[in-house]
Amino acid sequence: MRFPDFQRHGFTLIELLVVIAIIAVLAAILFPVFASAREKARQTTCVNNLRQIAVALNMYVQDNNEQLLPLPSASDTTTPWSEMLPKLPNALFDCPTPTQNSSVKGNVTSPKYGYNAMLYGKAMAQLKTPSKTVMVADLSKMGMLGHYTFSSSTIGTFLDFRHSGAINLAMADGSVRAQNAGASAITSLLTAGISFAADGNGQSITFAPAPGQTYLVAANYGNARPYMWAGQSGTLSADMLFDGVNNENTDYLYNPSTWTAGIKGLSPQVVPTKFTMMPRNGLFRFGSGTLKLLGHPAASTSNSNWVTIATITTGLPTAQQFYSYPVSTYSAFSDLAVNFYSANSADQGDVDEIEIWGYTY
Repeated sequence: MRFPDFQRHGFTLIELLVVIAIIAVLAAILFPVFASAREKARQTTCVNNLRQIAVALNMYVQDNNEQLLPLPSASDTTTPWSEMLPKLPNALFDCPTPTQNSSVKGNVTSPKYGYNAMLYGKAMAQLKTPSKTVMVADLSKMGMLGHYTFSSSTIGTFLDFRHSGAINLAMADGSVRAQNAGASAITSLLTAGISFAADGNGQSITFAPAPGQTYLVAANYGNARPYMWAGQSGTLSADMLFDGVNNENTDYLYNPSTWTAGIKGLSPQVVPTKFTMMPRNGLFRFGSGTLKLLGHPAASTSNSNWVTIATITTGLPTAQQFYSYPVSTYSAFSDLAVNFYSANSADQGDVDEIEIWGYTY
Protein backbone atom coordinates (compact mmCIF):
# COMPACT_ATOMS: atom_id res chain seq x y z
CA MET A 1 0.00 0.00 0.00
CA ARG A 2 1.30 3.45 -0.84
CA PHE A 3 0.71 6.45 1.38
CA PRO A 4 0.26 9.85 -0.17
CA ASP A 5 3.20 12.20 0.05
CA PHE A 6 2.60 15.30 2.17
CA GLN A 7 4.62 18.39 1.49
CA ARG A 8 6.45 19.67 4.55
CA HIS A 9 6.06 23.35 5.40
CA GLY A 10 8.12 25.42 7.89
CA PHE A 11 6.81 28.31 10.00
CA THR A 12 6.25 31.51 8.12
CA LEU A 13 7.92 34.72 9.24
CA ILE A 14 4.57 36.12 10.41
CA GLU A 15 3.93 33.06 12.56
CA LEU A 16 7.36 33.32 14.14
CA LEU A 17 6.88 37.01 14.88
CA VAL A 18 3.49 36.34 16.44
CA VAL A 19 4.94 33.62 18.69
CA ILE A 20 7.87 35.86 19.69
CA ALA A 21 5.48 38.73 20.46
CA ILE A 22 3.33 36.47 22.65
CA ILE A 23 6.39 35.25 24.53
CA ALA A 24 7.56 38.85 25.03
CA VAL A 25 4.17 39.88 26.41
CA LEU A 26 4.09 36.92 28.78
CA ALA A 27 7.63 37.70 29.95
CA ALA A 28 6.72 41.35 30.55
CA ILE A 29 3.78 40.21 32.67
CA LEU A 30 5.61 37.53 34.61
CA PHE A 31 9.02 39.12 35.24
CA PRO A 32 7.68 41.70 37.75
CA VAL A 33 5.87 38.85 39.51
CA PHE A 34 9.09 36.88 39.72
CA ALA A 35 10.96 39.97 40.96
CA SER A 36 8.30 40.59 43.59
CA ALA A 37 8.46 36.98 44.72
CA ARG A 38 12.25 37.13 45.01
CA GLU A 39 12.04 40.34 47.04
CA LYS A 40 9.40 38.80 49.29
CA ALA A 41 11.76 35.91 49.96
CA ARG A 42 14.58 38.35 50.78
CA GLN A 43 12.27 40.27 53.11
CA THR A 44 11.36 37.03 54.89
CA THR A 45 15.05 36.30 55.43
CA CYS A 46 15.47 39.83 56.79
CA VAL A 47 12.54 39.34 59.19
CA ASN A 48 14.16 36.15 60.46
CA ASN A 49 17.48 37.98 60.98
CA LEU A 50 15.82 40.76 62.97
CA ARG A 51 13.83 38.27 65.02
CA GLN A 52 17.04 36.52 66.14
CA ILE A 53 18.77 39.84 66.80
CA ALA A 54 15.78 40.97 68.91
CA VAL A 55 15.96 37.72 70.90
CA ALA A 56 19.69 38.28 71.47
CA LEU A 57 19.06 41.85 72.65
CA ASN A 58 16.35 40.72 75.05
CA MET A 59 18.64 38.01 76.44
CA TYR A 60 21.28 40.72 76.91
CA VAL A 61 18.74 42.80 78.86
CA GLN A 62 17.84 39.86 81.09
CA ASP A 63 21.49 39.27 81.91
CA ASN A 64 22.19 42.96 82.45
CA ASN A 65 19.74 43.88 85.22
CA GLU A 66 17.04 44.82 82.70
CA GLN A 67 19.25 47.51 81.14
CA LEU A 68 19.43 48.12 77.39
CA LEU A 69 22.71 48.70 75.57
CA PRO A 70 24.85 51.32 77.37
CA LEU A 71 25.72 54.67 75.85
CA PRO A 72 29.16 54.43 74.20
CA SER A 73 31.94 56.43 75.83
CA ALA A 74 32.71 59.86 74.43
CA SER A 75 36.03 58.59 73.10
CA ASP A 76 34.39 55.69 71.22
CA THR A 77 33.07 56.93 67.91
CA THR A 78 33.41 53.81 65.79
CA THR A 79 32.33 50.63 67.61
CA PRO A 80 29.08 49.34 66.04
CA TRP A 81 26.22 48.62 68.42
CA SER A 82 26.23 45.02 67.16
CA GLU A 83 29.63 44.35 68.71
CA MET A 84 28.17 44.97 72.17
CA LEU A 85 26.21 41.74 71.89
CA PRO A 86 27.63 38.26 72.44
CA LYS A 87 29.15 36.96 69.23
CA LEU A 88 26.46 36.29 66.64
CA PRO A 89 26.86 34.90 63.12
CA ASN A 90 27.77 37.49 60.49
CA ALA A 91 24.88 36.31 58.34
CA LEU A 92 22.34 37.70 60.85
CA PHE A 93 23.51 41.25 60.16
CA ASP A 94 23.24 40.97 56.38
CA CYS A 95 19.91 41.82 54.84
CA PRO A 96 19.85 40.20 51.37
CA THR A 97 18.07 43.22 49.90
CA PRO A 98 20.53 45.93 48.80
CA THR A 99 20.45 49.10 50.91
CA GLN A 100 20.18 52.52 49.33
CA ASN A 101 23.03 52.71 46.80
CA SER A 102 24.86 49.77 48.37
CA SER A 103 24.94 46.04 47.70
CA VAL A 104 27.83 45.32 50.13
CA LYS A 105 27.09 42.45 52.50
CA GLY A 106 26.58 43.25 56.16
CA ASN A 107 28.32 41.62 59.13
CA VAL A 108 28.87 42.11 62.86
CA THR A 109 31.33 44.98 62.34
CA SER A 110 29.25 46.67 59.61
CA PRO A 111 25.59 45.67 60.03
CA LYS A 112 22.84 46.55 57.61
CA TYR A 113 20.59 47.14 60.61
CA GLY A 114 20.61 50.24 62.81
CA TYR A 115 20.02 50.46 66.56
CA ASN A 116 17.75 53.13 68.04
CA ALA A 117 20.25 55.44 69.77
CA MET A 118 17.43 56.96 71.84
CA LEU A 119 17.34 53.69 73.80
CA TYR A 120 20.99 53.83 74.84
CA GLY A 121 21.36 53.67 78.62
CA LYS A 122 17.64 53.09 79.21
CA ALA A 123 16.07 50.47 81.42
CA MET A 124 13.49 48.16 79.87
CA ALA A 125 11.00 49.39 82.50
CA GLN A 126 11.19 52.89 80.99
CA LEU A 127 9.61 51.67 77.77
CA LYS A 128 5.90 52.22 78.29
CA THR A 129 4.93 50.52 75.01
CA PRO A 130 7.68 48.00 74.11
CA SER A 131 5.55 46.46 71.36
CA LYS A 132 5.44 49.84 69.58
CA THR A 133 8.97 51.04 70.35
CA VAL A 134 11.51 50.42 67.59
CA MET A 135 14.80 48.89 68.75
CA VAL A 136 16.46 47.82 65.46
CA ALA A 137 15.51 48.69 61.87
CA ASP A 138 16.66 48.45 58.26
CA LEU A 139 19.47 50.97 57.90
CA SER A 140 20.39 52.88 54.77
CA LYS A 141 23.93 53.31 53.50
CA MET A 142 23.86 56.90 54.78
CA GLY A 143 23.54 55.58 58.34
CA MET A 144 26.45 53.19 58.07
CA LEU A 145 28.85 55.39 59.99
CA GLY A 146 30.22 55.23 63.50
CA HIS A 147 27.94 53.16 65.72
CA TYR A 148 25.45 52.24 62.95
CA THR A 149 22.57 53.83 64.82
CA PHE A 150 19.76 56.28 64.12
CA SER A 151 18.26 59.02 66.29
CA SER A 152 15.43 61.52 66.07
CA SER A 153 17.51 63.79 63.84
CA THR A 154 18.34 61.02 61.35
CA ILE A 155 15.18 58.89 61.24
CA GLY A 156 14.01 60.46 58.00
CA THR A 157 17.23 59.66 56.11
CA PHE A 158 18.74 56.67 57.91
CA LEU A 159 15.73 54.35 57.89
CA ASP A 160 15.54 52.35 54.66
CA PHE A 161 12.19 51.32 53.15
CA ARG A 162 14.01 48.90 50.89
CA HIS A 163 11.59 45.98 50.73
CA SER A 164 9.43 47.18 47.82
CA GLY A 165 8.50 50.27 49.82
CA ALA A 166 8.34 48.50 53.19
CA ILE A 167 10.70 48.49 56.15
CA ASN A 168 11.37 45.73 58.69
CA LEU A 169 11.40 46.78 62.34
CA ALA A 170 12.40 44.83 65.44
CA MET A 171 10.44 46.12 68.44
CA ALA A 172 11.64 46.24 72.03
CA ASP A 173 9.36 43.36 73.06
CA GLY A 174 11.13 41.05 70.59
CA SER A 175 8.47 41.12 67.90
CA VAL A 176 9.20 42.04 64.28
CA ARG A 177 6.91 43.87 61.93
CA ALA A 178 6.99 44.99 58.30
CA GLN A 179 5.63 48.49 57.75
CA ASN A 180 4.63 49.72 54.30
CA ALA A 181 5.62 53.25 53.40
CA GLY A 182 2.38 54.40 51.83
CA ALA A 183 2.33 57.99 50.61
CA SER A 184 4.98 59.10 53.10
CA ALA A 185 7.52 56.85 54.77
CA ILE A 186 7.76 58.64 58.12
CA THR A 187 4.05 59.50 58.23
CA SER A 188 3.26 55.81 57.83
CA LEU A 189 5.19 55.05 61.02
CA LEU A 190 3.37 57.77 62.93
CA THR A 191 0.00 56.59 61.64
CA ALA A 192 0.79 53.05 62.79
CA GLY A 193 1.54 54.34 66.30
CA ILE A 194 5.21 53.37 66.10
CA SER A 195 7.42 55.13 68.66
CA PHE A 196 11.14 55.74 68.97
CA ALA A 197 11.19 57.56 72.33
CA ALA A 198 11.79 55.33 75.32
CA ASP A 199 8.76 56.46 77.31
CA GLY A 200 6.64 57.79 74.47
CA ASN A 201 6.26 61.29 75.94
CA GLY A 202 9.75 62.14 77.10
CA GLN A 203 9.75 64.76 79.84
CA SER A 204 8.31 68.16 80.52
CA ILE A 205 10.66 71.11 80.08
CA THR A 206 11.01 72.70 83.52
CA PHE A 207 12.31 76.11 84.52
CA ALA A 208 13.96 77.55 87.60
CA PRO A 209 15.48 80.97 88.45
CA ALA A 210 18.93 81.43 86.95
CA PRO A 211 21.68 81.50 89.62
CA GLY A 212 21.96 85.05 90.92
CA GLN A 213 19.27 86.30 88.50
CA THR A 214 15.55 86.97 88.59
CA TYR A 215 14.82 85.55 85.14
CA LEU A 216 14.10 81.87 84.50
CA VAL A 217 16.05 79.24 82.59
CA ALA A 218 15.74 75.58 81.65
CA ALA A 219 19.07 74.42 83.03
CA ASN A 220 18.97 71.03 81.27
CA TYR A 221 18.47 72.68 77.89
CA GLY A 222 21.33 75.15 77.66
CA ASN A 223 19.58 77.68 79.94
CA ALA A 224 16.84 78.25 77.37
CA ARG A 225 14.47 81.00 78.42
CA PRO A 226 10.67 81.31 78.20
CA TYR A 227 9.14 84.29 76.43
CA MET A 228 5.76 85.70 75.50
CA TRP A 229 4.88 88.01 72.64
CA ALA A 230 2.09 88.99 70.22
CA GLY A 231 0.68 91.80 72.30
CA GLN A 232 2.37 90.80 75.56
CA SER A 233 5.75 91.88 76.87
CA GLY A 234 8.30 90.65 79.38
CA THR A 235 9.45 87.22 80.49
CA LEU A 236 7.02 84.57 81.63
CA SER A 237 7.26 83.38 85.20
CA ALA A 238 7.76 79.86 86.46
CA ASP A 239 4.43 80.10 88.24
CA MET A 240 2.64 79.94 84.92
CA LEU A 241 4.79 77.82 82.69
CA PHE A 242 6.18 74.30 82.78
CA ASP A 243 5.23 72.62 86.03
CA GLY A 244 5.44 75.81 88.05
CA VAL A 245 3.42 76.63 91.15
CA ASN A 246 0.22 78.38 90.20
CA ASN A 247 -0.46 81.89 91.44
CA GLU A 248 -3.36 82.94 89.26
CA ASN A 249 -3.64 86.37 90.89
CA THR A 250 -0.36 87.52 89.36
CA ASP A 251 0.83 84.98 86.79
CA TYR A 252 -1.22 84.17 83.74
CA LEU A 253 -1.54 84.77 80.02
CA TYR A 254 -4.32 87.24 79.42
CA ASN A 255 -5.40 88.49 76.03
CA PRO A 256 -8.95 88.27 74.72
CA SER A 257 -8.23 86.47 71.49
CA THR A 258 -4.53 85.96 70.79
CA TRP A 259 -1.27 85.10 72.50
CA THR A 260 1.96 83.23 71.89
CA ALA A 261 4.22 81.77 74.56
CA GLY A 262 7.29 79.65 74.14
CA ILE A 263 10.89 78.76 74.73
CA LYS A 264 13.93 79.89 72.79
CA GLY A 265 17.39 78.41 72.57
CA LEU A 266 16.83 74.78 73.53
CA SER A 267 20.11 72.89 73.60
CA PRO A 268 19.99 70.01 72.99
CA GLN A 269 17.10 70.33 70.59
CA VAL A 270 13.77 68.80 71.55
CA VAL A 271 11.46 66.50 69.60
CA PRO A 272 8.04 67.53 70.95
CA THR A 273 5.57 64.78 71.78
CA LYS A 274 2.72 66.73 73.39
CA PHE A 275 1.78 69.99 75.06
CA THR A 276 -0.62 70.45 77.94
CA MET A 277 -2.31 73.52 79.35
CA MET A 278 -4.58 74.62 82.18
CA PRO A 279 -6.94 77.58 81.63
CA ARG A 280 -7.21 80.35 84.19
CA ASN A 281 -10.00 79.90 86.68
CA GLY A 282 -13.28 81.21 85.32
CA LEU A 283 -11.79 82.48 82.05
CA PHE A 284 -11.55 79.69 79.52
CA ARG A 285 -13.69 80.78 76.61
CA PHE A 286 -11.48 79.40 73.83
CA GLY A 287 -14.60 79.14 71.68
CA SER A 288 -13.88 78.70 67.97
CA GLY A 289 -10.21 79.58 68.24
CA THR A 290 -7.18 77.59 67.09
CA LEU A 291 -4.25 76.29 69.11
CA LYS A 292 -0.94 75.68 67.37
CA LEU A 293 2.41 74.28 68.39
CA LEU A 294 5.12 76.13 66.48
CA GLY A 295 8.84 75.51 66.11
CA HIS A 296 12.10 76.82 64.70
CA PRO A 297 14.38 73.95 63.57
CA ALA A 298 17.36 76.17 64.38
CA ALA A 299 17.56 78.82 67.10
CA SER A 300 16.13 82.10 65.82
CA THR A 301 15.79 85.64 67.09
CA SER A 302 12.65 86.04 64.98
CA ASN A 303 9.08 85.79 66.21
CA SER A 304 7.98 84.85 62.69
CA ASN A 305 8.70 82.18 60.08
CA TRP A 306 7.62 79.41 62.44
CA VAL A 307 7.03 75.83 61.33
CA THR A 308 3.55 74.64 62.30
CA ILE A 309 4.01 71.33 64.12
CA ALA A 310 0.41 70.74 65.19
CA THR A 311 -2.93 72.51 64.75
CA ILE A 312 -5.76 71.98 67.25
CA THR A 313 -9.28 73.14 66.41
CA THR A 314 -11.37 70.66 68.42
CA GLY A 315 -11.25 69.67 72.06
CA LEU A 316 -10.25 73.17 73.15
CA PRO A 317 -10.37 73.94 76.90
CA THR A 318 -13.82 74.38 78.42
CA ALA A 319 -13.02 74.00 82.15
CA GLN A 320 -10.19 74.57 84.60
CA GLN A 321 -8.30 71.33 84.17
CA PHE A 322 -5.26 70.10 82.26
CA TYR A 323 -5.82 69.49 78.56
CA SER A 324 -3.29 67.35 76.69
CA TYR A 325 -2.60 67.55 72.96
CA PRO A 326 -0.36 64.87 71.38
CA VAL A 327 2.09 65.87 68.66
CA SER A 328 3.14 63.65 65.75
CA THR A 329 6.60 64.59 64.53
CA TYR A 330 10.12 63.16 64.46
CA SER A 331 11.74 66.58 63.89
CA ALA A 332 13.84 68.34 66.53
CA PHE A 333 13.47 72.05 67.32
CA SER A 334 15.54 74.72 69.07
CA ASP A 335 12.56 77.04 69.64
CA LEU A 336 9.04 75.93 70.55
CA ALA A 337 5.92 77.99 71.12
CA VAL A 338 2.20 77.54 71.76
CA ASN A 339 -0.07 79.98 69.93
CA PHE A 340 -3.77 80.75 70.40
CA TYR A 341 -5.75 82.79 67.91
CA SER A 342 -9.43 83.52 67.48
CA ALA A 343 -11.17 85.91 65.12
CA ASN A 344 -13.92 86.27 67.74
CA SER A 345 -12.96 88.90 70.31
CA ALA A 346 -15.37 87.28 72.77
CA ASP A 347 -13.08 84.26 73.07
CA GLN A 348 -10.68 84.49 76.01
CA GLY A 349 -7.85 81.98 75.91
CA ASP A 350 -6.56 82.77 79.38
CA VAL A 351 -3.97 80.30 80.67
CA ASP A 352 -2.42 79.66 84.06
CA GLU A 353 0.00 76.93 83.04
CA ILE A 354 1.52 75.39 79.91
CA GLU A 355 3.80 72.39 79.60
CA ILE A 356 5.71 71.27 76.52
CA TRP A 357 6.87 67.65 76.55
CA GLY A 358 9.49 66.02 74.39
CA TYR A 359 12.70 64.05 74.22
CA THR A 360 16.23 64.83 73.12
CA TYR A 361 18.71 62.91 71.03
